[in-house]
Amino acid sequence: MIPQVNIITNIDEAVQGYNNIDLEKLPQLTNGYVNTIICNCADKISKNTRNSLFMEMLKKLGPGGQLTIRFLNPILVCNKIKNGLVDGMGFADMVDGIKSSWTEPDFLAIISQIQGYQLIKLYSEDIHSVAVIEKNK
Repeated sequence: MIPQVNIITNIDEAVQGYNNIDLEKLPQLTNGYVNTIICNCADKISKNTRNSLFMEMLKKLGPGGQLTIRFLNPILVCNKIKNGLVDGMGFADMVDGIKSSWTEPDFLAIISQIQGYQLIKLYSEDIHSVAVIEKNK
C-alpha cells in the first residue's frame, strides 16, 4: 500500500511527506493500492485529460481511501468580479495557466454517475472548490 500520493505537473507542486507522482506516471500505480491522493493541478490540464485523470485517480484508491481534488470554480471567479473584489489584472492573474475548470454542478453531475464512491465534503477556498471523495469499504 502507498499511504499518500500527491499528483503533480512539475516539481514546484511537490508536498513534503507525500509520494509526489507526475500525472503522466499515474497509470503505472496499481489500482486499489493508495490510501490518500491529493490533486491540486487539475486546472493545468485539458478538459479531456482532466476527466480521465480524475477517473484514474479514483481507480488507484484502496477501500476507504480518499481523493482530495482542488479545481478552479468559474462561478466563484465571476462572483469576485461582480462584487468588485477583482479587477482585470487580478482576473488575468487568476486564470494564468488554467486549461480547464469545473463548476460545482458540473462536478456533482460527474460524481453522481460514479458508483462505489461517495462525496465526503465539498467546500470553497477563494476561487477554487475542494472536494473529498471516498472509496466505499
